[in-house]
Amino acid sequence: MAEGREKRIVRRLPFRVQVGSVAAALSNEALLGAFRKHLEKAGEAGIERSPGKGTVPDRVDECLAWIRGYLDYCLAERLDRFETEAMRKFILSVRETDVDGRRGKEARNAAVRFFGFMGRLPGMDLGTIRHEADAGRLEKRSDAEAVAKDWDGIRERMDAQIASRHYSRKTRKTYLHWVEQLRRYAPGVRPDALGRTEVQGFLGHLSAVRGVAGSTQNQALNAIVFLFRNVLARPLNGLEGIPRGKRGANVPEVLSRDEVLMLIGDLAHPFDLFAKLLYGCGLRLSEGLGLRVQDLDFRLQRVKVHRGKGEKSRSVPMPNRLVEALQAHLEQVKTLYARDMSDEFDGVFLPGRLEAKLANAPKQWPWYWVFPGRELTRMEGGGGWRRNHLHETLVQKAIKRAVDRSGIGKRASAHTLRHSYATHLLQMGQDVRTVQDLLGHSDLSTTMIYVHAAQSMGGKAASPLDA
Repeated sequence: MAEGREKRIVRRLPFRVQVGSVAAALSNEALLGAFRKHLEKAGEAGIERSPGKGTVPDRVDECLAWIRGYLDYCLAERLDRFETEAMRKFILSVRETDVDGRRGKEARNAAVRFFGFMGRLPGMDLGTIRHEADAGRLEKRSDAEAVAKDWDGIRERMDAQIASRHYSRKTRKTYLHWVEQLRRYAPGVRPDALGRTEVQGFLGHLSAVRGVAGSTQNQALNAIVFLFRNVLARPLNGLEGIPRGKRGANVPEVLSRDEVLMLIGDLAHPFDLFAKLLYGCGLRLSEGLGLRVQDLDFRLQRVKVHRGKGEKSRSVPMPNRLVEALQAHLEQVKTLYARDMSDEFDGVFLPGRLEAKLANAPKQWPWYWVFPGRELTRMEGGGGWRRNHLHETLVQKAIKRAVDRSGIGKRASAHTLRHSYATHLLQMGQDVRTVQDLLGHSDLSTTMIYVHAAQSMGGKAASPLDA
């Protein structure tokens, strides 16, 4: 109990220890000797049981080494060894070269034990310590609450700015994630006080400590640039001096046509049909899941993709081999739709402000999902129940299991089917500009990576599934 009380008193608190004449007269070696006896006695009494929370007998030497380093630091910097501010500066100096946070934590734990021990020495005024510690704790808590409130406001403003630019849901989630990571990297720093130092340190932390890829580091920088330009409304000075991560020119993983058929053959309905649609039309996972009944044009034999990446829309050929399968699938989906209507559900989810313009659309058949979810979803605010599309996690897990069962021996995913679609088209002799349009790429250089994956050219076809 006493040890826990001392820990609460001394941890991270701005106060000066009141040292009596006996304690002040102790040399560093005498102080270390007395501290060693205190630690050994505490270990024998069973007070220190957890290595993560304190010092156990076999770690006494480690704890003493930290305090010896602290005392030498005070001597070199001409600091008062009984001043907790001196200990705070010492711990900060340790953290400057701390890669994984372990050494900083060990130094802090040793400091807690050291100041707890000094509280037992003659001349220590624990009553004064407790009073000043409580005042410092309240002041620190007040500052932390103010900073947290500022960051909450920044998050709301950033969310509004992203929505006003009609960015995708994934972009919104990604940008907010990196801003939250920056907040955690610089705790206690108000958003308006952020500058180039914090940003450069954060990006360096991502690459040196967390070991993220260059593309991930650039993604974080893009989110921070958006924060400064559109939310904080001030430029990030010296931005041109912040290095961007180098992205490698990786050739995408591609399956052969036989491997695609093996993968699809190991999938159950409706995942097999969904995989055929991804490969046969070159769709992204989100584009396939977002398809609605009206997006399948059987008369023109086209598949319309709305609100793809970058809010772009396009139309791609529907493979001949999928026409009957898709029609049969929609008959099954229509049975679910009829059941939903009989249960008086509130319809399906619509994107953006479309629901305000088309009040009846959520309950109409053309707007129903081609691949509806298995369960209804509760609307925000405790409203009614609606049906969303099939969850992407279910598709990803189904494809992963099929890849493992088929013995393909490649790291294949739903997006691998899109890579295979583009590569096989080029192998069949389709020109790269046409493939660019079918994939919905804004830049031809993005499509050119599939040229390196294609090794031979063959005949032409509307879709590799029809070859």
